[in-house]
Amino acid sequence: MRRRVAACRPVRWLLSIAVVTAAVVAGWWLLPQGGADLPPGVTVRWRDFREVSIQTDGTLQPLVLGDQPVKLCLQTPVHLDTSQWEARLELADRPTVFEPPQTRLENSLCFSAAIPTDLPPELDTKLCGQLRDKFDGSLFDLPCQPLRYQADDTAYRELSADWKSAIAAREDDGLTSMLTELDAAARRAEATGLPFSSVQIQLISVYFLRLEGTPEAIATARQRLADLPDWLTDETAVWWAAQAAYERALLDFDTAPRSAWQHLKEADRLCLQVAHPIRFVVRMKQAEILSRIGAIQEAVDRLGGALADCRDADCNPILLPAAHGHLAWLLLLDPRSGPEDLEDAATSLDIAIAGLSAEDAPLEVADHLISRAYLRSLQGQDPEPSLQSARELLGSTTTGANRSRLLSRWTELVEGLAAFRSGDLETSLAVCNEVSRQAEVPNLAAWARSCAGRVHRAQGALERASEAFEGALLLHEHAAQGRLGPAGWLRPGQHSEDTYRAALVAVDRGDARQAWDILARLDDQWLNRAELTDDNRGEAAVDHQHTADRQQTVDRQQTVAERDALIRQLIELDVPASGARRRQRASIRRSLLERLQELGQTLNDGNRVQIHSDDSGLTFRALAIDNEILLLRRDTGGTESGGTESGGTVSLARRTPFSHRQLRETLEAIDQALEQQSSDNNQWRRLTLPLARALIPDGDPATRDVTVFALHGMLQGVPLSALPLHDKPSASGEAQWLGDVTTVALYPAGAGTMAAPTVDPAAQPAARPLFLVDPGTNLPSGEGLAALYRDLFPTSRVLQGNAATGSAFHHHLPTARWLHVDAHGQFDPAFPELSSLRMADEPISLVQLKDLRSAINFANLSGCRTGSWPTTADSGRYGLAGLFARRGAAWVIASRTDLNDRLAADFNRAFYTAVAKDMSEGTQWVPSAYRKAMQAVRRDYPAAAWASILFLRGTHGKQTSALATPIVSERRSNAAFQPAEAPETRLALDKGGP
Repeated sequence: MRRRVAACRPVRWLLSIAVVTAAVVAGWWLLPQGGADLPPGVTVRWRDFREVSIQTDGTLQPLVLGDQPVKLCLQTPVHLDTSQWEARLELADRPTVFEPPQTRLENSLCFSAAIPTDLPPELDTKLCGQLRDKFDGSLFDLPCQPLRYQADDTAYRELSADWKSAIAAREDDGLTSMLTELDAAARRAEATGLPFSSVQIQLISVYFLRLEGTPEAIATARQRLADLPDWLTDETAVWWAAQAAYERALLDFDTAPRSAWQHLKEADRLCLQVAHPIRFVVRMKQAEILSRIGAIQEAVDRLGGALADCRDADCNPILLPAAHGHLAWLLLLDPRSGPEDLEDAATSLDIAIAGLSAEDAPLEVADHLISRAYLRSLQGQDPEPSLQSARELLGSTTTGANRSRLLSRWTELVEGLAAFRSGDLETSLAVCNEVSRQAEVPNLAAWARSCAGRVHRAQGALERASEAFEGALLLHEHAAQGRLGPAGWLRPGQHSEDTYRAALVAVDRGDARQAWDILARLDDQWLNRAELTDDNRGEAAVDHQHTADRQQTVDRQQTVAERDALIRQLIELDVPASGARRRQRASIRRSLLERLQELGQTLNDGNRVQIHSDDSGLTFRALAIDNEILLLRRDTGGTESGGTESGGTVSLARRTPFSHRQLRETLEAIDQALEQQSSDNNQWRRLTLPLARALIPDGDPATRDVTVFALHGMLQGVPLSALPLHDKPSASGEAQWLGDVTTVALYPAGAGTMAAPTVDPAAQPAARPLFLVDPGTNLPSGEGLAALYRDLFPTSRVLQGNAATGSAFHHHLPTARWLHVDAHGQFDPAFPELSSLRMADEPISLVQLKDLRSAINFANLSGCRTGSWPTTADSGRYGLAGLFARRGAAWVIASRTDLNDRLAADFNRAFYTAVAKDMSEGTQWVPSAYRKAMQAVRRDYPAAAWASILFLRGTHGKQTSALATPIVSERRSNAAFQPAEAPETRLALDKGGP
C-alpha cells in the first residue's frame, strides 16, 4: 500500500496577492519544506565522488574534487513503487528543483547534483535533499550526507595523467616497466591523500597482469587483490569494492568457475546498490558461465535482461558490441536454432563487428569473426574469408597471449567442422584431432572429440567413433563438475547432441542396449546433479558427518527462509500498476527470479551419492539426431544376452529419416494447434502423421494396457496419445488414435527416485483422498465437481473455495491417500521453478513443493500448464507433474497447455466415476480410469483439445511408502507472474561451449 504523507504547505487562499508576489520574488517555493522520514527499507549511498578522506576513527568521508557532479543513490524494497519519484539535492544549502532520477537499475535509482559555482575553494559541508512522489505529492527528507569539497583537483589530474601515460607506453616499454610506474603512482596517491586513486591504479595493474596470463602474472595479480586496504568494505567504497570483486572473478574464471560465480554474485550485489555501470559487464560474464555449463536459455535470458536494463542505466556503449556478439554465439550453440535464429545471430554479429575497431580491439573482433565463420558454415556458405581475417588479427597482436591462443584453437575447430560439412573428411579429422590434443579447456576439447567422432562415423569407423564420443561425454561431464554446484537440468546443447550421437553410433554398431544405456546415463546425470537434496539421499548417506549435517540443516533453514521471502516479494509485485511502474518492476522481477532459481539449486547441492532412476517399467526411448528419429524398444522379461539391469532385450524399433527443419516446424505447428485447440481433426491428422510413422512401433499396440515412453529433447513436444493410427478417419467406432488402443504414459527423468518419508503402517488406514476444488471460486464447474467428489468418496476430504488454502494444502497432504486439484495453474517459461497452483490465499510454487513430505500414490493436477516445462536433453521434467512423479506418486495427470474448464470437468467426471467402481488397493486402477476418461472426452472434443492431457508414470506400478483473482475463467490459468518484457577497459568474452 502506498504510504501517503501530508506535506507542510503554506496557507494559500488566505494570503493576500502582495504576500504571494513577495514570496515568488524571494524564491519562496525553493525553500525546504518539512517531509517525512524515508519509507522503511530505503538505503542511501553516495556515488560518483572522486575521492575520500580517511578520518582518525577509520571512517571514510567523501571528498568532492573540482566540478564533477555528485550522485545520491537510493536502493528501495522491491514492492515500493518508485516509478514517479523525483528529488532535489541541496549541496551546501543551495536548493535546487525536483528532477527525475538520472539512472535506474532495478530497485535502485540515482539522482545527480551539480557543484554550485559560488562555493569557497575548500569547504566541509553536507549534501541534503528531499524526495517527492508525484503520484500523490508525498515528501520525504533525504538524510544529510557529510562531505568535503575541494575546488583544486590539480593533484588528482596530474596523477591520472601519470598512470595513463604509463599504460600508453606499455607497448614500447613492456609490462614490467608499466607496473613499476603504476606502483610509483599508487604510492604518490597514498602520500597525497588520494586513497581511491591508489586502489584504482592497483586494479588497473591487476587487469593487465590478468591479460598477460602467465602463472607468475596471475599469482602477482591475486596478491595485489589480497593486499587491497580493509576499508574497501566500507559502504562509501562500494564503487571500487564492486570492481575488485569483478577482477577476482575473472582471475578464477577458467580455473575455478564456482569461485568466479561467487565473486560475480558479490559484484552484482554491490553494483546494484549504486547502479554501477560495471554491472552490465558482470551480467555478461554470468551469462558466459551459464552457457559453459549448458544452461544456454538461461544465459540468453540473463544477457537479454542486461541489454534491457541499459535503457535506463548508463551502460558503457563500448561494451554493447561484446554483448551482441556473445548473444549471437549463444544462438549458434542452440541445436534447435533454425534459419530465422541464424539470421538473428547474423544481425547481432554485424552489430558487434561494426561497433569495434580491429586496431583497438583485435581479440574481440577476431572472436566475432570466428562466430561469423561458424555461422556461415552452418548456413552452407564459405567460412574461409572470416577465418582468414580472424587469423590475421590474432597474429597481429601481442596482448592477451592465453586468450589469443584459445581463439586460435577455436579458429582451427571451425575450420575442421567446415571441412566435415563440405565432405573433406581427412582434413577435418586431422584438424579436429590436433585441436583435441592442444585444447586447454574441457569444453573446446569436447567439441574437438565430437568433431572427430562425426568424421569416424562418416568413414564407417564405428568403433573409433564410439571412443571419440565417449571421450567427448567425459569432457562435457568434467566441464560441468564443480562449476556452480548442480548444473540444473540439461538443456539442449552440445553436451546433449554428443550424447545423442553416441547413441546413434551404438545403433549403427548394432548395439541397441548400449544406446539405451547412454540415454539412461543422461537421465542419471541430471538426477544426481540437479534434483536430490541432502535429506533425500538414501540410507547410504544418513549416518555420517553428523556435525556437518547439523550445520547443513541450519544453512538449509536459512536458505529456505530466504527463498520464501523472495516468493513473498514476487507476490507483492503482482498488483495492478501504471505503465511506468510495470516497466520499472520488470527488471526487479527478473533479478528476484534469478536469485530464486539459484536458491533452488543451493537447496539441492551437496549430494554425492550416486542414485540411478528406476526405468524398469519403460518400454520405449525416442530421440532425434542428425535428421533421424530413433525409437528403441525394450521387451520386458528375461535376462538373456542384450538385456539391461532391469531385464529384457533392447532392440531398434524404428529408424526414420526426419529433417531437423521439418521436426522443428512440425513441433511449432503442434504447439500452435494445442494453444488454439484447433477443431479440425483432419488437419491435426495431416500434421502429426509423419511423427506417428516414426514413433508408433510395428506390431499391435493394443497388446499393451499401458505403454511407457521416454522422449528425449525436442520430442518432448510430441503428444503421443493423439498420434493418428491411419492417414484418414476410420469407420465409426474404430480406433483412430494411439490413445484408443493403449494407455500412453510418459516417463519423466528421475521418476520415483525421490525418497519421501516413511509412513507408519498403522496410520495408513486413516489416509483418505484430498480434493482441493476451485480455490478462487471462479471455475464454472467448481460447485458441481465438489458435489460429485463428496458423493463418490464420502470419506474424502474436499476443500472448496475459500477453504482450499495453501496452509490447508500443506497441512493435509502428508496424510492424503491421493491428491486432486481443480485450480488455476501458472507457468513461467523464463523461470519454470516458479510454476504454481493458485490457492485461495497464495500460490504454491514448485520450489516450495520440493520440500513436501507426502506419501500420495496418485495426483491429478487439473489446471493449466501443470505439466509444462522447457525442453530438456534427458527424458523430461514436466513441471509440477514431474515433481510429483519423482516424489513417489505412481501416476500423475496434468496438462501441457491451457485446460478448457468444460473439458476438464467432463474428464474428471468420467475418471472418478470409473475410480469409484474399480478402485482397489495399490494404484492399478489409475491407468484404467484414465483410459476411460480419455475415451469420454475423445468422443466430444477435437484431438487438439485433449492431446495436451499428460499421463506420467512415477514409480513402477507400486506405491512408495516414502513420500485469487475473482473472475470467471473458461481456462484454468491465472497468469499472476508474467515474463518481463564498466570500467574504461574492455571485457573480452572467451568462447565457451556448453
